[in-house]
This record gives sequence, structure tokens and C-alpha cells, in this order.
Amino acid sequence: MVARTIWVANEDGDSLTAIDASTNTVATTHTGVDSPHNVRATQGAQSIWAASGKTSITVEIDSQTNAANGESATGAMPAHVIVTPDETRPYTTNNADHTVSAVDIATMTTIATIPVGDGPHGLRPSPDGKTIYVANNNGTTLGVIDTATNTQIDEIEVGKLPAQLAFSPDGDFV
Repeated sequence: MVARTIWVANEDGDSLTAIDASTNTVATTHTGVDSPHNVRATQGAQSIWAASGKTSITVEIDSQTNAANGESATGAMPAHVIVTPDETRPYTTNNADHTVSAVDIATMTTIATIPVGDGPHGLRPSPDGKTIYVANNNGTTLGVIDTATNTQIDEIEVGKLPAQLAFSPDGDFV
């Protein structure tokens, strides 16, 4: 289902909508995710991940069956979720407690709670999966997390209210 599909997080609708990109019509709607703020498909397109700010969880949904595979607790007010390129760990920003949660996909358990800057919001993995960059929305920095140790290894001053970031396709620039 993920091929040529656009997933939308309907925060006030407590649902996720999949749109068929070739016809611009709704293919399916997944209900039961309270207040999803962000949604992300894995690179392999096997699953969809959503962060629920209302219930402080991240949810994995099978992209073919639309069934929930499981969920994991996060910190307070999760905003965004990403999955590492090797698809072994999702990371979720927890805006209210200034942390990022790392989850083991196989067990759906939190394996690390990583302190970062003020109000983490958007985040992205580096193309090689060795680092995660986090926009600290209530501050002025990007945090850099080492995925081997699940610790913040750097903080980069960027300006007021950074909300999101992107990598160049070759991974040379953030």
C-alpha cells in the first residue's frame, strides 16, 4: 500500500489517512491513534509509524493490512517519529520533557531516553543512520545524537525556533 501512497496524520480526527497518489483518492483510513501529530513510512515501505501526543506513544502500523503491529511508550508530548535507515529503531521527539526516545522495533520497548535541547520537534536520521539530528523548537539549536551510543554528541546553534531539518541527498549537508 505504501507505494505511491501519501499518508496524512489527522491530529484532531484521531486517524491516519492513506491517499492513492495516482488517483488522489482516499485508499484507507486507520482509526484508533489518538491525536497523531506526525506520520512516517519506513524506507522499505513495510510499516507506517505515528506519534500520539495525547497518549504519549508511538504506533507501528502494517502498511499492507492497515493493522497496528504494536506501540511503545514515549516521553511527554511526542511530536515527530523517524525510523533509522536499517529499520531497527524508531526515534521520537518528546517536546515537553526535552528528550528523544529510542525504541527497539523487535521488542517495542524503549531502549534509551536521550536528553536534548529545549522543545525537540522535527528530526532526521543521517543517510548512513549513524546520527540523528533534532530541531529544538523552543530553543535555538540542533541536537546531534549518536545512534550507536544513543547519546547527544553535539549541539549546533542555528537560530530561533528551529522546527524541522533535511539532509542533502548525498548526506554531506544538513
